[in-house]
Amino acid sequence: MPFSENDALKVFISYASEDQSTADVLKLTLKAAFNENIEITMMSEFVTGLNWRGIIQKSISGTDVMIVVATGRLKPSHSFTGAEVGAFGQSIFTQPTMARWPFLQRRIIPFAVLARVPDTVNEFEGVNIDPNSLRDVRFDPTTLDDNLKRLQAEQKESQPSSLKFLLDIQDLLDSRVENNRSSSIVKSRDRIEILGDLASKMTKEVISQILVREKDTKRPKAKLIIRTGPGAAQLGRSISITDTTIELVGDFSKIFGSNARSGKKYNWPDLVSDVDHDVSLQWHKALHTLITSDGDSVYLNDNSIISFDGKRLYRIFISSIVTYYDETVEYHVYAIEVLHERECGDTETSLMLHAVEVSLGYRFMFLEKMSPFSPEAFAATAPADLAKRTSDMIDHLTMLLLKSEQYQLSDPQNILLIMGSEVLEQIGKNYTIWSDAKRDIYSCAKAILSKKSLTSTDQAFLLKTVYEFRDKTAEMNKYYTNAVIAKLQKILTNVSQEVPPPREKGKPYALVS
Repeated sequence: MPFSENDALKVFISYASEDQSTADVLKLTLKAAFNENIEITMMSEFVTGLNWRGIIQKSISGTDVMIVVATGRLKPSHSFTGAEVGAFGQSIFTQPTMARWPFLQRRIIPFAVLARVPDTVNEFEGVNIDPNSLRDVRFDPTTLDDNLKRLQAEQKESQPSSLKFLLDIQDLLDSRVENNRSSSIVKSRDRIEILGDLASKMTKEVISQILVREKDTKRPKAKLIIRTGPGAAQLGRSISITDTTIELVGDFSKIFGSNARSGKKYNWPDLVSDVDHDVSLQWHKALHTLITSDGDSVYLNDNSIISFDGKRLYRIFISSIVTYYDETVEYHVYAIEVLHERECGDTETSLMLHAVEVSLGYRFMFLEKMSPFSPEAFAATAPADLAKRTSDMIDHLTMLLLKSEQYQLSDPQNILLIMGSEVLEQIGKNYTIWSDAKRDIYSCAKAILSKKSLTSTDQAFLLKTVYEFRDKTAEMNKYYTNAVIAKLQKILTNVSQEVPPPREKGKPYALVS
């Protein structure tokens, strides 16, 4: 509550709500040490419903000493140079001395726990606090026991910071009574012992509280902030990613390209303007699925995005969803790179394994009639379900191409290792065939997915494109798959001939052959 008109030293404790327990320990210690000679006010004492801003301003104007509790972490409710410190700084500027004792300077004491108070007073210069008015008490605990031992050792040889803090307050009280600014405390042995015990208890309680708090919280650095327009909260799962703005926080150059700027807000066309159709479609599907899903996604591709160059895969997840009173919705989305599995075998056999995985992955998608992405499957799909099947097809194909890139299957040396140098001319033709077929199927998918509803004409166009894609690329896939299997079989045959015979039963293993 606001200060009374008595002659007690007026102390205001400024703290964040997260540091309430530390402030309570500090208050109890000061009251135990100085009783009626000190009057303390703090935020928790203000009655709900009152004009607390006005009360704080009035209290600060009558404050002799402000103690600022700092515990080394930025908090939503308070910063080290918060409003209360700023108000006190302005008050000191107009009235540098204590009202009842004009020969005493008003002062601020940073009560730092697990925080480094700056050696300079740069943080206070903006609020015009006189450096001579500063005092400082610091706690730098690592473990409770070690600090208590240190405290005891300091008390034998010198004064620990917690005791100096109480002695400083005592010195102020003595100077007030003696009406002599330069007077010092009559340091009787009994009084110092009492304050020393209180300082020890205060240190133990404060450190005990702090040690069970979080020391640090690390979060992924690459974050997307996706914001809808007003009223979007009422739309629910019908929100479209194309109607949002996307702010990049952190380094997104590996994901969205070198032109991605941290802190910049993009609309969807700007974000995808410099990437290929396949990449933009995959981003659209992944981000749209993420913000419209109800959390029951079971497929990796539903909440993953690939990098702009198709070389990296990132897992994305929502850390928080904020809804404002105007029904704007804000999604905080983190992206973490999915790392490759470590290769354990020979580089050549590992390459063949990956080549089989990719080549058969293509076969499973397009050459087998029971595949959900075969032309036959699209022919049997209702127009209302075509967009979903098309989106899933492009997603799977994009991920397959990402694997091919990550496994370096398009590297010229690896192609020659698998196919042989005698088919160089055919390899060149295959590049052209694949590039054209890939372009056509992605362009078709983009056209299909851009429409709100599909007709039988759209289905016929899609079906024709999928048939042509399969017809153009099926033969090269068969040839590539056979080449990979033949190469792998040759490698395995040679390896089997080099394997030593089984060890005879009862015969020890030889360390040196």
